[in-house]
Amino acid sequence: FADRASEKRKGGQQSLRRDKRERNFLAKRQFGSGEEGAGAPPAPSSAVTPETLQATFAAVLAPPLHDRAAELCQLRQLLSASPPLTLQAAVDCPGLMPLLQTASLLSDRPDVQIEATWCLTNLAAGSTEQARAVLGAAPQLISLLASPDPALAEQAAWALGNIAGDSCSDFTQVLVANGLLLPMIALLARGGETTALARTAAWTLANVARGLHQLSAAASKSTPGSPAAAAPDGSPPRQQAALQRTLPFLQSGIIEAVNHLGQAVAAPAAAAAVAAGAGSAEAVVVLAANQPSVDLLVDVCWLLSYLTAGELESVEQLVTQASVPQLTVAMLQLLAPTAGAAGAMLPPPDERLTPVLRVLGNTLWQSEAMSHAVLSVVTPA
Repeated sequence: FADRASEKRKGGQQSLRRDKRERNFLAKRQFGSGEEGAGAPPAPSSAVTPETLQATFAAVLAPPLHDRAAELCQLRQLLSASPPLTLQAAVDCPGLMPLLQTASLLSDRPDVQIEATWCLTNLAAGSTEQARAVLGAAPQLISLLASPDPALAEQAAWALGNIAGDSCSDFTQVLVANGLLLPMIALLARGGETTALARTAAWTLANVARGLHQLSAAASKSTPGSPAAAAPDGSPPRQQAALQRTLPFLQSGIIEAVNHLGQAVAAPAAAAAVAAGAGSAEAVVVLAANQPSVDLLVDVCWLLSYLTAGELESVEQLVTQASVPQLTVAMLQLLAPTAGAAGAMLPPPDERLTPVLRVLGNTLWQSEAMSHAVLSVVTPA
């Protein structure tokens, strides 16, 4: 009995650590990319008084909007350093949310654009109701994903990721219905150009995939006492729900993006793998230089861990066309060498291996054909 109790405690601790790793990756993120920008550092939350808030709101709302970059910067800093009541005060301020949406589209004033978008990012990092207030700006934020300015595109992706990361998975449906997937997957495919932007896109897409996963899981549960209805094409309800959470990604080019990304960062990732096992001073430099490519592939594996949690048809398509076995096995080989000085620079291996092992687990149980596809990479002829 004591042994069983000990094993149960250990299992519970492992489950908590696993859930914590997932929460850490998918959690809302308040600051966005890059440096804190121009202006004074954020005021501590204790220094934010109602008078300070109202004065900041009034300064932002004062015309002309084109000249409000400094005031928007101050607002953004207050929102990033203040308690939830400050976020709610901003949401409740008459005219502020529409102004932020308008300012985010002022392409002739990029400084105003990015500060307004950053304000929306920090607001979306708040409660469900605060994220709901930013949800109305989804069409504008999605349009900014095509911006030629990587910093602005990443900031918009960050705001959308915070919305998708909310506990209300219905937000995910709204984002997908507004056309989020196609431009966000396009950002992911640009990982060879700008790793930071691609990592934000991967994180956002993982939040979307998780939201669709939750929605399909709820839809697959039949009402107690009544049979579940079959889908129009005759497929079982559970299978149809799973396809609906993966199919939008397949239709939006996720396979092509993963393949392109794998090719773009394969060389840097391989260089990091060699460096991790070398242990020399030169290897440490190589490892540090190529670590962003490794981190990006880990983030992509988090995304794939949700997409491969579907039913057979959708997972088979990912495995056979997106080279999922090759990617995951390569990641296993890359993350295994952790001993020595070079390995000490890497994050703990269990945290990075979690999404990789999830992808492998999701694919291996589905069918014998997929097991052979993975094994053929592990033990090539």
